[in-house]
Parts: sequence; C-alpha cells; structure tokens
Amino acid sequence: MSDLDYIDSSGLGRILYFFMNYKKKGGSMELHNVRNENVKKVIEIVRLDKIIPVKEYNVD
Repeated sequence: MSDLDYIDSSGLGRILYFFMNYKKKGGSMELHNVRNENVKKVIEIVRLDKIIPVKEYNVD
C-alpha cells in the first residue's frame, strides 16, 4: 500500500472482500506500508484497522 495516495469506498470494500474470503478459508491478511496520511485517516475513520491489522514495515 506504499504507493496508494487515495482510497474510496470501493477500494475499502475490495480489501474487506478479500479479507473475508481469506478468513473463511482459514487465512489471514495484514495491510503493510500505509504511508499516505489521508489513507491512514480513512482506514481509521471506518475502523478497518480494528478488523485488519496494519503493519508499518518498510519494504522498498
């Protein structure tokens, strides 16, 4: 997510869709390198960070 400058409801919905499918199959998912402050704020406002862990790894 390091290159993401903007996210809207369709993007959030897609992330949640994949998360739910992985979870049904016993998998897990994390969001990494959410660097843009606006994207971070949106994730926090909709409380997605309470459902999907957000990790701050710096993988470039």
